[in-house]
Amino acid sequence: MRAPVPRNLWRRLPLTVKMVSVTVAVGLVVGAVTDRYIDRVVGNLFESHLQNLLDKQSQEDRLRFDHYMKSFRQVVRLTVSQKRFHDYLAGENWFRKVGGEVHSRKKVPPWFLTSSSLRVLAVPRYAFLFDGEGHLREVYARSEETFLPEFLRPTALLMEKSLGQPHIALLDGFPFMIASEEYEVPEGKATLMIVSPIDDRLLLATQGDFPKRLIGLVSEDGESVLTSNDTDLLPPGEKLEKLRENFIVTGREYHDYGGAEAPIRISSFVPTGEIQAMAAIFVKEEKMERLATAFAFISSFTLLMLWITARIRRVTNQVEEFSAEALGGDVPPLPPGDKLEILAERFHLLKDEVLRSHQEIRRESEERTARQMKLERQERMLSLLRSVTDAVEVGVLIGEGESSPRRTS
Repeated sequence: MRAPVPRNLWRRLPLTVKMVSVTVAVGLVVGAVTDRYIDRVVGNLFESHLQNLLDKQSQEDRLRFDHYMKSFRQVVRLTVSQKRFHDYLAGENWFRKVGGEVHSRKKVPPWFLTSSSLRVLAVPRYAFLFDGEGHLREVYARSEETFLPEFLRPTALLMEKSLGQPHIALLDGFPFMIASEEYEVPEGKATLMIVSPIDDRLLLATQGDFPKRLIGLVSEDGESVLTSNDTDLLPPGEKLEKLRENFIVTGREYHDYGGAEAPIRISSFVPTGEIQAMAAIFVKEEKMERLATAFAFISSFTLLMLWITARIRRVTNQVEEFSAEALGGDVPPLPPGDKLEILAERFHLLKDEVLRSHQEIRRESEERTARQMKLERQERMLSLLRSVTDAVEVGVLIGEGESSPRRTS
């Protein structure tokens, strides 16, 4: 009965091809299973490590914001303490003028810090100069945006909270950074208040020359964004629950700045797409290393199998030579295919040849033994016949010596 075609085909394949094929097949199956597991584990580890890194970055963002607020405070203190501020109020008889029209300026007023001084400090968006009665006398606006009417006549509570420390106030639902300083001389009293809305421009300015990251101010209830440094990606009022679908949000602590009306939470936002891209790059590099390792392993295994196959071929040739020379067997030529299969076949042939030779030797031995026994029987019969013949001849000779023969029995 003939063997099935696939089995015959499998037996004809060289041993090296079989082992390499099995190794590659097992490697592909194991690799497909482990890839999913490793990808998930690596992704979780990468995200956890990145989360810790983002927490540290969030702390850095908060420290930069703190530094900016301190710089904002220094601006108002330096402005009030400079000589040009004192000279302006004294030279213009500023304290004697009460009420009147508010003087609005779009260029840097003579009583404010120069542009060169503001290069290393926070730049306020507005500056308001009040007299001792709390009336607004002068306004310096660096932008075309109109300021809120609350700054024309600020409340005593707002002025008190912003004196000597930076203050964050929520006015019409929008956060403002405010700092004020009093200037008092015998001639009178004045109060300088600087204001900047905490919008995308201010948040960008808080990061200075450092690499820009996506940050935002979160509301007190932690449900929405008040403002951010990129209003296209993080528009004001956007819900955090929706943002978490596309961003990783870090920075969970609230901070009280100068008796702020509400705790401020500086949060960092990292798009999950960037994280997935970085994780994909990391996993890709790890896969390339695994492929390189697998290639090196398979190459080494192939060389080892070639060496083993060569040794098997040598043993097979020796078995054939023994069969041909010692036993006189008729050995067929080596067919292509698995050398182990061929070696097994050669051993079976050698075994059959040895058994056949053993049976022939045994048969010949039995024949020799039978002939020997036959010869021995013949020799015994001849010996017996000789004995009988010798006895008969003796009887005849005795009879001839007497007068008449006698029958001998």
